[in-house]
Amino acid sequence: MPGPHNYGGYYQYDFAPVTAQFWRVQLSNTPNYAEGNHMPRTQAVQFGRTGPETVTSYEWNADGIGIWNLNTNWTPSSGRPGFGEDTALFGTNITGPTTVGVNSPVTVNRIEFNNGNHTYVIAGASHIDLAADSAGGPPSVEVLAGSHEIQARVNLQTGTFLSVATDNPCNSTTV
Repeated sequence: MPGPHNYGGYYQYDFAPVTAQFWRVQLSNTPNYAEGNHMPRTQAVQFGRTGPETVTSYEWNADGIGIWNLNTNWTPSSGRPGFGEDTALFGTNITGPTTVGVNSPVTVNRIEFNNGNHTYVIAGASHIDLAADSAGGPPSVEVLAGSHEIQARVNLQTGTFLSVATDNPCNSTTV
């Protein structure tokens, strides 16, 4: 939003991008002219993802059954994939079949499966939105190895890329 904006004479809101994942909001109180105060008081607040800005790939690291929205189920544990810039990697960190529960909406740019020894099942009552990243990169689901299932609802954007490696006839994905 280009600023300044005055809503009912009380607050001014200015939104400015800091990075692709962070926004700074500046709130300014209207000056109190009765008290001789001609300058607004300003407070800047930054909000966005938790964890380092540069990390956009997270790898699942929990065996058995785990919840997508629990940071400790991902490496690095400082966050989890949940933004349009993020990649969710389901690789070789598991030692048996694993179910990943999606209990609230998740948005990612890319889901990658790369485990030929054990199966991942992504299931749950909520959904996954596959979204283009800020540079316009198309969303994708890629299976590099193994057979895996996405049982949770998936909302695909136009141009979503689905890829299953054909070098092994055992590779498959059910969406």
